[in-house]
Amino acid sequence: MTEQPASTGLVVLTGVVAFVVVAVAWALTRAGVTIAHEGAHALTASAIGGKVGGINIKRGGGGSTNDNVTDPAKSFLVFLAGYLGPPVFGLCGAMLLSTGRVRPTLWLSVFLLACALVMAKGWYSTVTILVTGGLIFLVIRYAGEATQVFFAYTWIWYLLFGGIRAVLRLAAVHAEGPAPTSDAGRLRELSFIPAKLFVGFFGLASFAALVAGGLIMVGAVGPGRT
Repeated sequence: MTEQPASTGLVVLTGVVAFVVVAVAWALTRAGVTIAHEGAHALTASAIGGKVGGINIKRGGGGSTNDNVTDPAKSFLVFLAGYLGPPVFGLCGAMLLSTGRVRPTLWLSVFLLACALVMAKGWYSTVTILVTGGLIFLVIRYAGEATQVFFAYTWIWYLLFGGIRAVLRLAAVHAEGPAPTSDAGRLRELSFIPAKLFVGFFGLASFAALVAGGLIMVGAVGPGRT
């Protein structure tokens, strides 16, 4: 596959498709964002020396990651990473796609999903991660170049839009009242900063990643700019 970024028209089209998927079919597709969210928790915990006991993707759309991190400062980083995971993964994917690296983007996604699969707990978590990773693998193995490009851009847009959708859900939960078991609630316990400020931070970060990712994929900024 030649390393050429997609046209602006294709980038916009795949963005529209991903937006529709996130807006209309969120109940069916939100597991992908949940996997990225919990994967970010696990990756951060491992990076700071912790041991991850497992990743659980729940049928209701949420998830949890078990780890042995007890230090307050390190726990703060682990809880902070969750809602930043999907937009950061999406931003990294946008950088790869802007230089035409479609297959590396898809293979990296498969690798990260394989890592999550190793840590999956429960049949639903295992099946969800297998289906997501299997779909991407099938695209790599059997789809033509044009389909791979379309799918890869849609996938990255999905992570960027999905990151915002997840934060909106978090905001709705905290609008109803205190939610001490959410990531924002745990961060409040560790820092005494109001949980809603963390919700706002996650929202700003996700929106910034969406804008930056879009600009990168169309070649306006970033490594693919000519």
